[in-house]
Amino acid sequence: TRQIQNRKMIEVVLAIICTEAFTELLVHSKILEPLRTLAEKREFTGTLVNCGYCVSVWVAFLWTLLLIPSSPLYTLVWTLVVQRGANFLNDFADRYLREPFAAADKFFEQS
Repeated sequence: TRQIQNRKMIEVVLAIICTEAFTELLVHSKILEPLRTLAEKREFTGTLVNCGYCVSVWVAFLWTLLLIPSSPLYTLVWTLVVQRGANFLNDFADRYLREPFAAADKFFEQS
């Protein structure tokens, strides 16, 4: 039914937003820097925590399990959909939100 389809779409959008937000926190936030420093002591986890693209796959998988329960095959498909959506959202935020504000901050610091 239409109501179920709308709910599924809301779940996917929520999973995309949550994936982007949590990936950003894990890879760039100061509050989680000690965790990243600890993870960097091992080669695999060190590489993982410094790669937003890599982290977003695992974060998308977790949000897919929580928000979009389905069969194993669809879980894989939804994970990839959510992960790519989160990457597009991150690219949009970088280009249209973060970069202009960073440029303005740099301008005002020099003044």
